[in-house]
Amino acid sequence: MESRISLKNIKHAAFASHETHCFEATVCLDGDRVCKAENDGKGGSDHYYPYKGQSCESFEIMIVKLREACADQIKIEDPETYKQFVVKTVSVTDGKTGISESVALNNEINYGLVSDTFIEIVVCNTLNTSLIKKDIKRLMRAKVQMIEVSSGKIYEIKSKPLPETLERVKKQYEPEYLVLNTLSEEEQFYHWTKTTED
Repeated sequence: MESRISLKNIKHAAFASHETHCFEATVCLDGDRVCKAENDGKGGSDHYYPYKGQSCESFEIMIVKLREACADQIKIEDPETYKQFVVKTVSVTDGKTGISESVALNNEINYGLVSDTFIEIVVCNTLNTSLIKKDIKRLMRAKVQMIEVSSGKIYEIKSKPLPETLERVKKQYEPEYLVLNTLSEEEQFYHWTKTTED
């Protein structure tokens, strides 16, 4: 599922990121600006506020839409986390038999009142993806990166990834190795994160 949420104008300070990311960004929903987001990197929650020129009324309407979109995304991508915030379990005892059982209640969500936890999770995941892609792009420009198909291990050849170099490496190492520099950004991201997760 492609995310409806994206970040633009990201300013990230790795040196100031301690407990959380230290960042500032514009949060977008379906490509339209919703608000600004920032965090000082010291472990607190993200702070969401209107972008320059946005009315308070527009901000209040858009933040509710953003909460709903983020909740929908988490419901699909991470149902267990979603249940922690939305599904409540209560114990019900039968008056005649005395037998107790747990019953899950799905609460109707009022997105105007719900906290920004869903937004924070999605914004953090989106920021992580953006930072990883930026690092991958930097590595792909510097040296030839290959992944061994059988093991999933990534190897580096200390050569500039010029077109003639990439062709030579492909002829020499494929199909046992994939030359990551020749793949799309999404394919690079998929292989890189799959390898680094294992």
